[in-house]
Amino acid sequence: MSKINKLIGNMNIPERRCFRRFPFASNGCVMVNGVDVDIRTHDISQGGALVEFNTAPHLVADGMSFPVYLNAGFIGSATVCQRAVSKNCVLYGLKFDRFDFRTGQVLAEFLVRLEAYPLNIPAIH
Repeated sequence: MSKINKLIGNMNIPERRCFRRFPFASNGCVMVNGVDVDIRTHDISQGGALVEFNTAPHLVADGMSFPVYLNAGFIGSATVCQRAVSKNCVLYGLKFDRFDFRTGQVLAEFLVRLEAYPLNIPAIH
């Protein structure tokens, strides 16, 4: 069961992930309507990430696309595909739409290392 599904309880939301996700805490930002909005990742995969918006979450809507910059060195664009509200925060499932070639390679290599040597990062929530 996905983290989003666990957060929202017994609602039947289909699993959309095509790639294995790994716990991953990184700060970054997205550009929403010309405004830099800080984010923090909870997990990441080759196809997307589960993020929390630290600032201005009211600017974010389902289906919205924007540039994504993660401090781990990943730069690309993503679309909001899911949103889950819990008592502590709102989590957003982002689908990566595009990375430049180098970022795509770096992300793939990073995920291979995470699979081989898990970081054992505790869940934020």
